[in-house]
Amino acid sequence: MSAPPADLQFMIKICGVKCAQTALLAAKNGANLVGLVFADASPRAISPAAAKNIVSNLKQNADREGFEVPGIVGLVVDPSDELLSQIAGFVDWIQLHGSESPDRVRAIKTRFGKRVIKAIGVENSEDIHRASSFAGYADLVLLDARPPKGDRQTGGHGRAFDWALLEKNAVLPPFLLAGGLKPENVAAAIAAGSGHTGFAGVDVSSGVERSRGEKDDDLLCLFVQRAWAAYEAERRGRQQERQKHGRD
Repeated sequence: MSAPPADLQFMIKICGVKCAQTALLAAKNGANLVGLVFADASPRAISPAAAKNIVSNLKQNADREGFEVPGIVGLVVDPSDELLSQIAGFVDWIQLHGSESPDRVRAIKTRFGKRVIKAIGVENSEDIHRASSFAGYADLVLLDARPPKGDRQTGGHGRAFDWALLEKNAVLPPFLLAGGLKPENVAAAIAAGSGHTGFAGVDVSSGVERSRGEKDDDLLCLFVQRAWAAYEAERRGRQQERQKHGRD
């Protein structure tokens, strides 16, 4: 069972950010990953030029106000090297949401020198097992609900998969949990993921929106607040268990 890279803390990712105001709100409220979508089928898609402006604005505000800039994740679907070249200068992570093979993941990491997240659509145990094939290729896998059949949009549907599948598959590479997350259930999602040493964080998009593709400030802040609270509660619980066993 793999653990997340040692230099990564627990991650809360706000995906599908379309404007500088939302990116700034996410960063100042404790999200440490911000996702920008470069997939035409998504209602959250933006251009590389618009994304570059968001990142520039975020960094300028961080320098002025003294907060930490979150990691910038560029979400792409079966991307060309041309598209990756357009975004590589301002993203920290590349998130692959298509049918990319382990070899393609490795080639992208090698050529562009970025950390890579490989998204896996989950419906059953076989999908969870498939995630293991990317161990050693992707830095993280993102476990998301498999999209409806025939839907060109590969994520952001607000659908959850059965988290009990995590309990039935003890061997998992480092992973983020996504799919249908929202403020009301993020604590339960973190509890479900925390049984695995590879659990690295949570990812939300539609669960903090007031309408399709449009983020809601209050929901975003509430999600981040509850996610951090749930993570801290789980961390304290594990510490208490270790202390208890140390006394036994």
